[in-house]
Amino acid sequence: MDGKISFLLDKVHAQVNFTQYFGSDDGNGNPIPYIPTTVVNAVVNVPFGWLNVNAGFNYRGKFTLPDSDPRTPVKSYLVGRLNVVAAPPGIPFEFRVTGRNIFNTKYSAPSSSIDFTNHFPARKMEIVLGMSYRFN
Repeated sequence: MDGKISFLLDKVHAQVNFTQYFGSDDGNGNPIPYIPTTVVNAVVNVPFGWLNVNAGFNYRGKFTLPDSDPRTPVKSYLVGRLNVVAAPPGIPFEFRVTGRNIFNTKYSAPSSSIDFTNHFPARKMEIVLGMSYRFN
């Protein structure tokens, strides 16, 4: 089941989409491990003059795990992103500050091998600075 709600008020744009799976199947009746059955994405974009703030959130939960799989189940998690763009008038440059994984979410996904039971950890919070030249 999929759904999407989009909202526009003046220049503020918000959007939420979600997916709910009711099972996973490899085509032979076997469940596919580590599929999140609940996924929600939300994005809001708010302009303030020559500043633009864009925030995004991603929730993934209720991961599948076959009974015969020895790996630790993946816990539900929420990841956030914040992006601020400044495009001052009169100069040909645009400046960006982006925060990824802004909640410093601790999550991990298993390796693809059942024999190798370690998890690949998520990155920690990251801050990225950028500058672009704008051609008019």
